[in-house]
Amino acid sequence: MKQNLLKTNFLYRTWEDFPNVIRFCFRMDRPIDGQMLCHAVQESIARYPYFCIRVERHGEEYSFFHNDSPVPVFQGQDPVCLGSEQTNGHYLAASYQDDKIWFYIYHNLCDARGFIPWVKTVLYLYLVKTADPALSREGVNLPGEPFLTNETEDPYQTLVLPDDLQPFYTLEPVPVFVPDMRYAQGPGRLDYYVRADGKEFLSLFKTKDGSPIVLTAWFLKEMIKHLFPERDGLPVAAAIPHSLRNVLLGENNYHDQLTPLMLRYDEKTERLPMDRQFTASRGSLFLQSSEENMLCRIKWNIDFAEELEHLPSVEERRAASKRSVEQFIRNPETMCVTYPGNTQWGDLSRFVREMYMHTTVLSAPLMVVFHPMNGSFWFTFHQRDNTSAYADTFVALLKKHGIGAEVMGCAAPEDCSVYIP
Repeated sequence: MKQNLLKTNFLYRTWEDFPNVIRFCFRMDRPIDGQMLCHAVQESIARYPYFCIRVERHGEEYSFFHNDSPVPVFQGQDPVCLGSEQTNGHYLAASYQDDKIWFYIYHNLCDARGFIPWVKTVLYLYLVKTADPALSREGVNLPGEPFLTNETEDPYQTLVLPDDLQPFYTLEPVPVFVPDMRYAQGPGRLDYYVRADGKEFLSLFKTKDGSPIVLTAWFLKEMIKHLFPERDGLPVAAAIPHSLRNVLLGENNYHDQLTPLMLRYDEKTERLPMDRQFTASRGSLFLQSSEENMLCRIKWNIDFAEELEHLPSVEERRAASKRSVEQFIRNPETMCVTYPGNTQWGDLSRFVREMYMHTTVLSAPLMVVFHPMNGSFWFTFHQRDNTSAYADTFVALLKKHGIGAEVMGCAAPEDCSVYIP
């Protein structure tokens, strides 16, 4: 049954080394008032009750209940375990320190597009009390307002799949170049943060028939070519998460509904001029995201969820879910690039100095997450080592093409986890 898909994703698409957590970090223009932030979080959740989930295990089955406990707001950056006693069983949380606010949510509860409206509501309720009582609420959902069209519905429940469904266009699996760790500067991992001038960034892709995701993937490909000139003829490949909302219930729906698309840069592609590479990349993404292809992905996911439901134990279901992605872990792409879209932050952005999005990396040696805010694009480089080579080279390439950019800093990855009973 279709409704099994959301349930099985929530319960079984996480394991010890793959917590699958989304995190937003905002550096504000003033120190954070923890008490007022806590009030804003508790007030905001009345508009988003569907995020308040409590999970109970009964033998080999699970039950879901509404969680009436307060959503936790922590001071400091201690490790956060969503779904545990630490978070009152909640799968979302917030924390603060100095001038920074962090928001956390379990990715299998929603994706970034589903998460951002809650973040905007919290920021509005906080800032209207601590910064500007006349703050514009344009684009912000407030407690007491009705849900948007299709905001909470199961996106798969009313879906009708054709009996003769066939994929319209497929990319055949091929070996791709995977970066080694030659630039590691010691043990451990670091995330690097980059800011690029938004106007100059937008100007380049608009004059070259590109898009933010196509332009970023192209610069990252050029970065890989510069750092790893000898690739034995293997193509550079970028995995790109794509929303299924256009074939399901539309942009208002909060549920996690992502599927990977792929961009490849082989020797044939490299012979094309820059603008033709952009056009080819956009065309490939358009073909891969056709309605037929997306419905085929959905059908596979639904069928797999039904297979999991027939396994007798929780442990077997989780192990089968993990096995289903082992081919991606063994054969990763060169990199992964994710862009949740051009969110309109409105008046809230006046009080934000920096903004970074983080997510859990499944397999790619490098994952870059980026988002626009305050006339800039903010990039997070998740990497498996602690080198500055990726961020430094990326910035140098942006500057070479007339885009102002700078490395903003680095930090050890946050230690987040998820508990499913």
